[in-house]
Order: sequence, then C-alpha cells, then structure tokens
Amino acid sequence: MVFIKTVLRMFKKNILRFIFLTGIIFLGISFVSGLSICGGVIKSSVSDYYQESKVTDLIIKTTEITGIRNSDVNTIKDLEFVEDAYPFTSLDVEVDEYDYRVYLLDYENLAFNTVTLLEGNYPENYNQVLIEKNGSDEFSYQIGDTISIPVNLSELSFTLDLEVCGILSNPLYISKQLEYSNNLKDGVEIDDLTEADPEDFREISTIIYLDYSVLGLLSQIIPYTDMYVKFNNIPTDIDYFSQEYLDIVNDNLEVIQEELSTSNYVYLTLNENSSYRSLNEYTEKVDIITLIFPVFFILITSLVTLVTITRLIEEERGIIGTYMTLGIPRRKIIFKYLSFGLIAAVIGVSVGIVLGIFILPYMIYNAFNVAYFLPAALTLRFNFTIGGISCFLIFGVVMAICLGLTLRHTREQPADLLRPKTPRAGKKIILERIPFIWKHLKFKFKSSLRNLFRQKLHFIMTIVSVAGSTVLVLAGFGLNDVSNALKSDPLYGKMIGSIQSIAVIVILFAVALCLLVLFNLTNMNISERERELATLKVLGYKNIECSMYTFREVLISSIFGLILGIPLGFLLLYYLLDYIDFGSVFDVTWYSYVCCALLVIVAVLLVNLLLYRKIKKIDMNNSLKSYE
Repeated sequence: MVFIKTVLRMFKKNILRFIFLTGIIFLGISFVSGLSICGGVIKSSVSDYYQESKVTDLIIKTTEITGIRNSDVNTIKDLEFVEDAYPFTSLDVEVDEYDYRVYLLDYENLAFNTVTLLEGNYPENYNQVLIEKNGSDEFSYQIGDTISIPVNLSELSFTLDLEVCGILSNPLYISKQLEYSNNLKDGVEIDDLTEADPEDFREISTIIYLDYSVLGLLSQIIPYTDMYVKFNNIPTDIDYFSQEYLDIVNDNLEVIQEELSTSNYVYLTLNENSSYRSLNEYTEKVDIITLIFPVFFILITSLVTLVTITRLIEEERGIIGTYMTLGIPRRKIIFKYLSFGLIAAVIGVSVGIVLGIFILPYMIYNAFNVAYFLPAALTLRFNFTIGGISCFLIFGVVMAICLGLTLRHTREQPADLLRPKTPRAGKKIILERIPFIWKHLKFKFKSSLRNLFRQKLHFIMTIVSVAGSTVLVLAGFGLNDVSNALKSDPLYGKMIGSIQSIAVIVILFAVALCLLVLFNLTNMNISERERELATLKVLGYKNIECSMYTFREVLISSIFGLILGIPLGFLLLYYLLDYIDFGSVFDVTWYSYVCCALLVIVAVLLVNLLLYRKIKKIDMNNSLKSYE
C-alpha cells in the first residue's frame, strides 16, 4: 500500500509532465488515425450511396446511326449475370460555347441507377423538364427558368423551349467539375478517339432530363444511343472502389463483348466515369500524404518521450536506490515507471483515435464537398493498415523507452543511485577554440552557448523537434501554394479547395505539435536548472533577464531546427508532389518559407511568455539548498 502511495505521489508531482506527454501522444495519434481514414471514409460513403441508388455497372454506347438493336438488348438481358438492361437516348447538343446533354428516359420508374428529386417536382406539362444538380454558379439554372434546346433532325430543325420544374441527382454525376461532351472542339480532328485528350472535347454546362412523351411522335423515330446494364453477381456489401468490384465487372464485360461480337459499341464501366475516376485519384493522393506525415509525428513523439522519461527517472534516482535497499522487487520498481508511460500512452492513443476518427474525417469530408456532391451520410471505417500500425508504433516506442531506461537504472548499485549524479566535466566548445569569435561574444551569449553544448540531449531534441514541425508546416504551405498555382488548370478545378483545406489542417496540427514539444522541453530545462537560475537571481539578475537566459538557448536551438527543417521540407515537397503528380515544388512562393520560419519563431516566443511565470516563482532559498 505504501508503494502504491509513492506511485500516486509520483503522478501528482509530475502532473504537468504527464499531461504534456499525453497531449503529444494524443496529437500525433489523432492526426495520423484521422487523416489515415479520410480517403477511405470518402470512398466508403460514396460506395454506400452507389449501393443505395443501384448505380449502373456498365454503360454501352453505340456508334451506329440506327442506334442499339433490340436483339442486342435481349441478348444482354438473357445473360445469367445480368440483373437488368435499360436502353435510352442521350444527346450532346451544341449551344454556343458549351453543350447541353439531353437524356430521354423514364426517370421516375428506373429499376436501377435511380435518380433523386432534390428540389421542385416532376413535370406536369409536356414543356417541363428536370435538370441535373450543378456545381457551377455560372451555369446554374433555377426552377422556373426556361431552357432553349436546338433540335436538328435531317431536314427538320426547330427549338424546344422548356421550363425547369425540378432538380435531380444522378449517381453518375457527383463531381462539380463540368463534364466533357462527346463533341470535339472546333478545329480539332482526331482519328482515334481512344487516344484523345479530354481538353479536345467541348464541355457540358447543363444536363437535362426529358420524358419521351415530351417529344410526342418524334420519340418513335429517335434511336436508342445508350444502355445501362446492372449485374447480379456483385456482392451487396462490396466496395465500389475495390479491385474486387472492377475485376467482376471486367470479367462480365468480356462475356458481353463476345456475345455481341461487334465493334459498333463502346463500353464504359465506372472506371471510365469522370466523377468516379477523379474522386478515386484525389483520395489516393490524400492516402499518399497520410503515408508520409505519420513518420514525423512518430519521430517527434518518440524523442519527447525519451527526454521526458529520462528526466523523470534521473530525478528519482535516489528513490530507486531506496527501493532497492529496502528489498522491493525489481519488477515493482519497473512497473512504477512503466505505468507512467503506459497510462499516458493508453489515454493519448485512446482519446486520439476517438477524436481523430470522429473529427478530422468530417473536416476533410466537408472540404471535399467543395469539389463533389457527397452523400450527407458519412461512413466511418478505421484504417488498420496506416492508423493501426502508427498507434502500435507510438505505443510500442513509449513502452520500450520506459522499460529500457528503468532497466538501465535498476542494474546500478543502490549506493551509486543514492548519491547525486556527478555532473559531467566541462569541456571547451568548438567556438571557444576560435578566439577571434569567442573573445567578441558577451558573457550572456557565451553562457548560453556553453549550456547548449553541455546539455546535448535537450539541444538535439529541440533541433529535431523544431525541424520536424518545420517540415510539416512547410508542407502545408507548399500544398496551398501549389493549389493556387493550379487554379487555372481545368483538370484540377474545384478539387483545389479540398487540397487547400488539408494543407490548413496539416499546418494547424504541426504548429500545435511544435508548441507542445517546445513547452515540454523548455519546462523541463527550467526545472533542471532552477539552482542555476536562482543563483542568477541572487547575483542581481531580474526576472526578465533570467527568462532571456533560457529563451536565448531555445531560440538558438530553434534556429538550428529551422536551418535543418526548411531544406528537408523542400525535399519532402519535391518528392511528394512528383509522386502524386500535383504541380511542382517550384510553385511554392518565397513568402511561404518566411511564414513557416515566422510561425516557428512565434511558437518560441509564446512558449517563453507562458513559462515566464515559472521562472518568476523560483524560490532562491529552496533552490540553493545544498545536497550535502
């Protein structure tokens, strides 16, 4: 019972240290676990929407003027793996600079690829139509507006004036980017359409849905140009973005092509759908980003844990020696210090996973709504490949550090542990060997430089932590700059907003991590040097001068971290942008590098202000008591 009380006393004495260690683990885990599932969450949510709307698995388009033959429709329907096939007409009509896509189908009674009425009502008169939701304000029709469609059939030409009575949602159109038409731009000639560049085609500004009854007798002579095909051999819970789904569709497609045995048809799977393809590509880019950033969070968390637990055990050397003298089993001593890291890791990992999964994906999901019409219902699924491994690594590293340091100290002789640790002998630093520089430095700078090199662990930890945070901050600014540079590129369009939102999240987490790490390391540094700071107070140094005494050291360490972090950030951006094929690192503006450095310096200033009170409250009498 007495031993348990000493364990609780340790937690009480080191509560601030415990909170910050837990906070750093929490921040790293929440970022990694949350970001790692974002791509999967978006795909899963859209996949569930596809499942609910029974999205078509295949679209068959004819290249014949006479349209799709009824015999071919029946042939496909008779295949055992085909649930249903629905022929209809689709036309891309040139209207000024942009095209209208006109669908003629029974949209109210579709057995699959069902559409949803978002606003207004279904047509009640022959001159009323429905339109597809539109993400472009420039081409957005409202209910009650009139759309004029030119119709050219052989020698018959006329204009249809139609009133918009409702707005539909088609599962094939979830991207807010303008779709490409089947019509080439003026002056463009292409022999093989399969090798054409998308930018060679005109763009579709509006998608219109007509019922055949609107055209009256004309509907009898208009051929079927397209056909939706739904398969019945696809599992109900399948992921529409999985390779399994694509393999089943491709296998079915091979059979259909053999059955129809004609070159007059073009076959389009979801993989050829522009909305599906772009969403898949951009979520994969997010997934690649999540593979890189966890490395820095795990590294920084490991270093901070090492410093924190090292400091804790060094402070309790005498207590460990006393335990061993009293005959307390080694396993109990190990358990005491292992519990400190264990509880911090359990709380940090548990809360980090929960908040990371339930907060970050929603932020990214809303960011993707800038570029896509995503379903309101969000499907959360934890990514055990990235998130699980990251959690295991951070948890394992914390435990390994606690166990290793405790084992090392419990192997020492109790008599050695009961004595205060002998300070390391002072050595000349490199600058002292350069008289020309050293002689011209003021005492306060000489003292700061000596302290930095005397406490190499803190010095290295601060440099590495600031460098890691700098890399992440610069990556965030870089993604934002590259996004701005690509705004004029139609291939990226509204997706830019999503990437910029991710960049902001990366910057916020990196700055928060930098603040936590600097606060933790500086706080420990002040605690270790209370005796030294109390001596300075006795010698007449004011509180602000004592504060500057430690602040200079943190600032110098941070500058070294910036010098290391900015080139590393440049290299990370270079390889990251090249790998995901998203702009160039040379699109990063000079002021982003400046802003990155300023953010880190501001973090250092803020930490100094927060810890000024601790320096002010140092008790000179207690701090200067002799150990002897």
